[in-house]
Amino acid sequence: MTCVVLENVTKQFRVGGRLPAAEIDDEALLFDNDDDAQDVKAKDTTVALEDVSLRIACGERVGVIGPAGSGKSTLLACIAGLIRPSAGRIGLRGPVLSLPQFTQPLRPYASGRDNVADCARLAGIPQTVVEARVEAIAEFAGFDAALDAPVSTYPRGAFARLGIAALLYFPAALRLIDDGLPRDGAFRSRCIARLLELSDALLLVSSNLPLIEALCTRAIQLQRGRLVADGPVQAVIQRMARQDFDNNALAPRLSRREPTLRIVRPPPVEGQSEAVVLQHFSCTATAPRPSFEAIISVDAPVRLRGHLEIFAAGALVLEVQHEAAAPLLVPGAYILAVKLPPKLLAPQTFKARLQIEYAPPDTDAWRFQSVAILFLIEQTEPDDRFLIEGRPLDRKPAVQADADWAVRTVDDV
Repeated sequence: MTCVVLENVTKQFRVGGRLPAAEIDDEALLFDNDDDAQDVKAKDTTVALEDVSLRIACGERVGVIGPAGSGKSTLLACIAGLIRPSAGRIGLRGPVLSLPQFTQPLRPYASGRDNVADCARLAGIPQTVVEARVEAIAEFAGFDAALDAPVSTYPRGAFARLGIAALLYFPAALRLIDDGLPRDGAFRSRCIARLLELSDALLLVSSNLPLIEALCTRAIQLQRGRLVADGPVQAVIQRMARQDFDNNALAPRLSRREPTLRIVRPPPVEGQSEAVVLQHFSCTATAPRPSFEAIISVDAPVRLRGHLEIFAAGALVLEVQHEAAAPLLVPGAYILAVKLPPKLLAPQTFKARLQIEYAPPDTDAWRFQSVAILFLIEQTEPDDRFLIEGRPLDRKPAVQADADWAVRTVDDV
């Protein structure tokens, strides 16, 4: 069943200058399908979207990629109803929620609870649904005590965190997210895990290509307002990479991206689906104890164990092995968390590589997947002393260390 239909959607904006007073009306300013809008000269307009046609099925997760200024945010704004297209048609099935609907408080001196209810009411969510889910939203965002406090007393960005939780918990046929996921490692992991759990359609705009790969099965690429590619997420990302390398425009960003988050999966076995899929990996790089979280989905009972390696300047400096007996996991979504011992890593840039190994309960046919991420240690006290100091100048044996490992279901987070 189709959730979203776009047919030949075009969006123009006026650039500079002033309209004659006689021409200033809603239709001309919005460039709606009206003769007054057509009178504006082409040289005074810029085309943000041009003849875009698209269909998204219910439950489909689609990433939107492209360089800055390609029309990604304009596309989401048109679908959300925040702006009207200059031409074409947009058809929607079911309620649509977008992040801007929830991340700005309407009454700063009212409570967080009241502001969430206000935002939900404007989004068309029934009051009974709001009352039934507001406590779960507050718990997910870590707002148990502050929910009834005035929003004006919240730390900067705190209400946006509550709004993100609301977007993920209120019912919708389609969710629209435009580079709005939090940077906080632990909360970000919970948001990604929640998105993977939901069966609703998702349209995600992000310059974080690994995040697009982790959350989406399909991607579209926009270039100067036109839809130039649509297909499986990895194929579309690779197409954009080749295109921008040829144009020598995106090479620096992609070269930085390569080690930032790279998931390596085993070759598929014919006729079998993979029992474990490593979805995402994040780091909370705060001294003295950096921590890591990996999100995995399990489709069949398996035993699981992990191995973490830390590199600096290309040299292996730390190894952490999961020494406990491999736990037996039943199908579901899990978070594998690793917390390093205190005062191991001095302030500098590191690369972490996590390898997870898994096997059926009754065999030793272990398979593995790995993921790597760059992180920076920067928050330390002046008198701190670290076991691993500075950048290694030679390849000394890596430090072997114990760490706190935990495997928990997403529902327990």
